[in-house]
Amino acid sequence: MKEIDWPYAHDLYQRITATARVNGTPIGDIRLIDGYALWPRVSQMALSVDFKFFSATKKFSDVRAGYDELRGAPYSFTGFFVGAFVFLVTCIASLVLVMSGRRVVIYGVDKIGGAGGADFRMQGVYEVLAARNIAYVEVLHTILGASFFKHLFSRRRVAIYLEGIDWLYITLRLCRRLFVPREKLSVTGLDAFSTEEQLIATAVIQKYIGAASLFRFRLSFLRFVLRESRVQLVLSIDDTRHYQELMIAARECAIPSYAFQHGQVSPYFVGWLQLNELRTAHADTLVVWNQYWKEELIRLKSAWRDESLLIGGSVKGMDALALKRGSTNTVLLPYEIDAPLGIVRECITNLTRDGVTVLVKLRHDVPTDTQLNQYGVTKEQTVSSLSECPPVVAVIGAYSTFLYDAMMAGIPVGVIMSPLLFADGIVRNRLAIEIDAQEPMRGVRLLSAQSDGVIEDIRVRVAAEPATQTVNAILDKHLI
Repeated sequence: MKEIDWPYAHDLYQRITATARVNGTPIGDIRLIDGYALWPRVSQMALSVDFKFFSATKKFSDVRAGYDELRGAPYSFTGFFVGAFVFLVTCIASLVLVMSGRRVVIYGVDKIGGAGGADFRMQGVYEVLAARNIAYVEVLHTILGASFFKHLFSRRRVAIYLEGIDWLYITLRLCRRLFVPREKLSVTGLDAFSTEEQLIATAVIQKYIGAASLFRFRLSFLRFVLRESRVQLVLSIDDTRHYQELMIAARECAIPSYAFQHGQVSPYFVGWLQLNELRTAHADTLVVWNQYWKEELIRLKSAWRDESLLIGGSVKGMDALALKRGSTNTVLLPYEIDAPLGIVRECITNLTRDGVTVLVKLRHDVPTDTQLNQYGVTKEQTVSSLSECPPVVAVIGAYSTFLYDAMMAGIPVGVIMSPLLFADGIVRNRLAIEIDAQEPMRGVRLLSAQSDGVIEDIRVRVAAEPATQTVNAILDKHLI
């Protein structure tokens, strides 16, 4: 399996954004609706899915099947009826929202793991609402399949699913009850690109710009539901892949919206960044963990104005706070989905050669065998929970939010040197020591020698208090 080339994928996205034109209009100037740009609406998906996977081989033939499927039937026989069921649940949840007078809507991703069958990354929001006995309805992005049913019955409550709205749109189009002419898209401005790049750029633009009518249908559906309801507040995870139509609908209904930071932000998080002068479809306010992240978002030119970045703490459970620092010759590496595998494996091999005990923290959402094979370790070299982890001299990784969590726990952190920009902020702000995969022991020695004063300074810079007070203040301000 070829490795993902993130620097190339990011560069390709930037070049397309700078030069591509659709029907003669610069791609960044195309409107979703009046005043809102369409390309920023889809940019995070385009980079983190389409250009990411293309970057592995840089051959369009290796990813072409996914785009050919877009021209076929939108659902399999089974998928159609699953979609119909999701739409039924969506209708029930919409009626609950309108008829019950509930005043809060939560947007999230269809994950479980936190209290009450909720996404653990928004756990603090759910805990405050439960403590205050405030009922809510969720708007969720899901995947049509077994996980949908598993999460629905685990959660034991209905929700409005974006994919349920999509099913209605697609069904109406198939029945020709909803006629939205398929606009012919002429893509130009790609002369300086290679043939393979022209193919992927055209396919991605056709895919996402061509979905504008679907996004507008979502917006119409959500706007109608919100206008018929008594909703006074929208609370959301800061997932900029799918929440835009809900945020626009809330704004058009004069309903304030708040998104809560759930992880690190880097130059690859293009959905968080401002593209041009057109408005971007984001929450009114982004609640960030601390001053450090507010400064980082300003540096990266985020889509939020400075005054719309609210320092409010974290609503996410900080599992890494269970880590302990010790004098043993043990380091912990979190498994990272987009890590440069060759470099990470080299680092692990060389650390083991030098007598360091290397433990890999496994993820629960990736098959264990996949993680073992990619990192080149055995089951005995892993921990599934931090409660199993002995004291460590340092945490080492390529980019993940887990590194920041370790800093908050007072653990020295090393960043494996690679072309990735995910860890750009960590290195730029001198929060961690760079680790050369060829000679990692040098970095480990520096980490083990870090003074308590230096470690505490770093911890204070990145520390995020629980956002309980912030969530309560938001509820007090907006709920009448």
